Amino acid sequence: RSDSIDIENLYSGDLKNPGWKYLSQDGSLFFTDDQALYVLQENQLSKLASDLSSARFPFYLQGEEHSLYGIWQDEDRNIYLANYRGRLVQRINQSGEVTNVIKSGFFWSPVNGVFDKEQRLWLLESNIFGQVRLRKIEGTLTPISSPFALENLFIILFGIILIAGLYDLINKRVSRNKK
Repeated sequence: RSDSIDIENLYSGDLKNPGWKYLSQDGSLFFTDDQALYVLQENQLSKLASDLSSARFPFYLQGEEHSLYGIWQDEDRNIYLANYRGRLVQRINQSGEVTNVIKSGFFWSPVNGVFDKEQRLWLLESNIFGQVRLRKIEGTLTPISSPFALENLFIILFGIILIAGLYDLINKRVSRNKK
């Protein structure tokens, strides 16, 4: 019965599009809203990190409002965020510093994760074909310096080859029509 439960309003305010949520062991509530990560601690709301969204092919068509997915935490109280649109796992420390630590494969993107007792990361990913996979990642997660440089070069070269091929095809058809 609804009259037998106590409800306490912990926060009231303006948010654009609250998304994923995570309640830590110390009672802090982390959640995403408008490409930012917020934390609600002792009824005080603060923005921990902003401008978290990024876009990588082929997930760049995904809307920004659905860019940030699962949130989880390690034993050092770092927060991890599945940046679906950017195909990245981002680590946010207690100071709000954001570090990219995992890049998913070309057709894959992270959805959520969890650390086990041995601090191995179990990362859930999905791909553009609707499949899912679970990866166990062991070892220290180190920053990714330039995770997409080679991939971007490949996409640019592929685009140039595609445009050149289309240009050649159009020229051949135009030449045939003139004869």
